[in-house]
Formats: sequence, structure tokens, C-alpha cells
Amino acid sequence: MPTITFANSKGGSGKTTSALLLACELATAKPVTLIDADPRHPVTAWAKLAGARKTSAL
Repeated sequence: MPTITFANSKGGSGKTTSALLLACELATAKPVTLIDADPRHPVTAWAKLAGARKTSAL
């Protein structure tokens, strides 16, 4: 399974936006898992705003 990581110690560098955009594009062809390791959980917030049907939290 291919793995892509967006990592940078600086906040506000576009990691979440880039990861979301790439995940959405890849999901048009195959299932995608997006893991959000940010303690503020911005991906979860975006998913709720978008009305995502299937999310999980660990």
C-alpha cells in the first residue's frame, strides 16, 4: 500500500489542505485512508463541515 506523508514542524504551512486535496483526488479512483495526527483535528472538522458519512477517531 503506497503511503504519502505531509510533515513539517511549522504550523500553517499547508499540510492539512494539501493532504485533503490529494486524498479527495485519489479517492475518485480508489479507497483512501487519511490519518490526521494534528492534536487540533482539522481534518475531522473539515469532514464534519462537508457532511462526511464515514469517519473514525482513535
